[in-house]
Amino acid sequence: MVLGAALPGLVFLMLQRTWAQYGPPPQPSICSVPGAVVSKGSDVTIFYRISPGVTIVRLSCLVPNTVWYDGIPKGAQEVFEFTLKNIIHSNAGVYYCEYFRGDESSRSSDSLELVVTVFLMVQKIWAQHGSPPQPSIWVSPGVVVSTGSDVTIFCRTLPGVTTVRLACLAPSTVWYDGTPQGAQEVFELSLKNITQSNAGVYFCAYFNGSQWSRNSNNLELVITGVYNEKSFLSADSGPQEISERNMTLLCHTHPSFDIFILCRGGSASFPQSCSRQDHSTFLISPVSPGNKRTYRCFGSHKQTSYLWSLPSDLLEFSIPQSSTSDCRLENHIRLILAIVILLGLGVLLLDACNSRESP
Repeated sequence: MVLGAALPGLVFLMLQRTWAQYGPPPQPSICSVPGAVVSKGSDVTIFYRISPGVTIVRLSCLVPNTVWYDGIPKGAQEVFEFTLKNIIHSNAGVYYCEYFRGDESSRSSDSLELVVTVFLMVQKIWAQHGSPPQPSIWVSPGVVVSTGSDVTIFCRTLPGVTTVRLACLAPSTVWYDGTPQGAQEVFELSLKNITQSNAGVYFCAYFNGSQWSRNSNNLELVITGVYNEKSFLSADSGPQEISERNMTLLCHTHPSFDIFILCRGGSASFPQSCSRQDHSTFLISPVSPGNKRTYRCFGSHKQTSYLWSLPSDLLEFSIPQSSTSDCRLENHIRLILAIVILLGLGVLLLDACNSRESP
């Protein structure tokens, strides 16, 4: 009877492993308990669900500082959890999760913003008599946007402050001052139909009535499409010849550019996962059969690195499953079905033997 009870779990595990090996990596999901808005000193558990068969699971926090926590799955584990005990202001931020299966990574989950509330009177005393903590800054939809987009910059402070300042250092120093409303902790500045004059390095700070806080970390807002020269991205061999090996990509730009940027995923308006360097050749990791990657490149100047050219056309790597892989998948499925049948016959035989022995 133990064998009969274990049979469904064993079949589920083998089928899930087959799906995880040959199917596309689905987007993970994320949630928090007891919720996304909690009070200071509470305990919070962040859950994230993945597909089985992955090698590493990563939970990342974008603000106030980018940190991540890696975990290794156990067997067919699908739900991971990360517990924050006695949370404080620094635990607040934007969280997301992703997972890795060999060399391939999944899409990031939707963002989860964890908000930590505090008792207003205690925080006012802290803000007036203690050392003002550093504020945090972030931007939506991202730090790289195209000309004409709408952008919102957020600054998180303590409640009970008198003035919040958002400043831009480059290309010229400008600032925007705001007055808090009650226990307001998050301030925002919306920039509509942005142009190259909105690009630059931003930070925020606040005044508690007696002293200014430290500046937040810098946030570089990059705007693409400033230069009319369009980049062109090519591979060192045609897509038909791409195999499971390192690839070299070449970003062709205007001769005046001395910074080259390669972005993986995203759209032309909001590229993601970008890296920049001072030469036009990029080495990327292998692409596994059955998966695809997309890339774009941009050109820029070192002195104005937050102004980028028009994006190149999308370059996509997609290697179809080979006939060998298809045969392997079919054989794998046949093996699973054979094991299911044998286990089923074993259960029936065991039950028959038990029935004969019983009085």
